[in-house]
Amino acid sequence: LVAFHYSALENKNYSIFRYYCPIDGLFLLSMGPCLYYYILSVLNKPTTVFRSKNLLHLLPFIPYISFCIYFLTLPFQQRIDWLICDFRTGTSEMNWLNVIIYSQTITYLLLSYRLISNQLKTTNIIEIERTQFKISWLKVYLIVTLSFIMLTLPLCFIIANERTSIIIGQLAMDIQFIYMFFKWTLHTDYLPTVQFQLEPTENKSKIK
Repeated sequence: LVAFHYSALENKNYSIFRYYCPIDGLFLLSMGPCLYYYILSVLNKPTTVFRSKNLLHLLPFIPYISFCIYFLTLPFQQRIDWLICDFRTGTSEMNWLNVIIYSQTITYLLLSYRLISNQLKTTNIIEIERTQFKISWLKVYLIVTLSFIMLTLPLCFIIANERTSIIIGQLAMDIQFIYMFFKWTLHTDYLPTVQFQLEPTENKSKIK
């Protein structure tokens, strides 16, 4: 979706935006809660997603959904003009939405970091369904992500256009994927240590 958005505006291929709506922010807003619930499950602290108090997670989505509905009500040419302006110079609407996205993302990263740090004070090993995992990599992952966000945060609001935001977002994804790739390929301690124990029977010997 981001590549579609960027290439269409860069190449001035505006006709394909007839049915386009900038919903990529909704996916960005989903990343924080998903990461938080993932870490809870890794730490054997699963929680029911569909609980009344968990509706608070949806609050940051309301302004973005409201903007998307408003955007779709605009005439086609007005939508194109807004997208071009946002891509080249930035718009006040997107600046406010970026404030929400950055604030929400940083909050979830800090909450996730606290969960991992508290767990590491006890142990670095988590066992899930007789499989042991080292979780120290998650702390480094969160530190790398938080550091990148804090370093690029001024650029996002000083330059304040969608072209810059897209490039920053792409770099963020690249850094995260590169980190995880090299952790998996160069460090065997990152891989889970699987322990199997078969129950002995009359016709089978005990196997570790």
